[in-house]
Amino acid sequence: MLLNWFGEYHLGFSKSAWIYGKSQILKYIPGNLLYLPGRHVIGSQHGADHVSLAGAATFEIIGLFASASCISILGVVFFEGINARLSLPLAVGILLLSLASPILLKFFLSIGFIAKRMSILEKLTWGGYFHLIGIWLLYVSFFAIVGYILFWATTIITGKWSTAMLYASLFTFAISWLLGTITPGAPAGAGIREGIIILILSPHIGEANSILVSLTVRMVTILGDTAFYLLSLYIEKKSP
Repeated sequence: MLLNWFGEYHLGFSKSAWIYGKSQILKYIPGNLLYLPGRHVIGSQHGADHVSLAGAATFEIIGLFASASCISILGVVFFEGINARLSLPLAVGILLLSLASPILLKFFLSIGFIAKRMSILEKLTWGGYFHLIGIWLLYVSFFAIVGYILFWATTIITGKWSTAMLYASLFTFAISWLLGTITPGAPAGAGIREGIIILILSPHIGEANSILVSLTVRMVTILGDTAFYLLSLYIEKKSP
């Protein structure tokens, strides 16, 4: 969707999925962000414009970080039981701030000369911004789904279910993803994400259960990435 937003309609869904799946597995190589240049190289070899690829990667990172930050703060708000009068306005404010992040980025960059050299920002008009909202909501859905997987693992392992633990699971994964992604040298955030999950959940479900939950979620994400990679190889084999 981001590549289409930058005008790269010729790639299509299958080829975009192939490029993404084949490069995504590179995040397990130490360095953590090698999948981005890998995706850029593969995409450019198949006719995608360098500016479009760089722009898609930039707005992907912004969207992921904005969505993860939004869910993290919302989870803390509801899990910690902040005064009900403040919870809803604060939640709405955080969500709006998250959705407005690309507009805020363009505003701050426009203050300095650097914006004149960033052609990717030319696409960020008000009309273009509204097309981004759908993509941002997909990122929010991603964190919500994996957060629910963490909650599901917690429920299975502990045999207990609670709304508070659902909130905790949602913001725990989002926070662990953020810290794991920005930590240099950690392949796919390995060790960092597990440590954050154990740190947050241990006081509520015990250290042993937290370790099992963190390992379960890691196994699910590894299997998901591997399946996506194998699917991309199948698409490559079947495509002309």
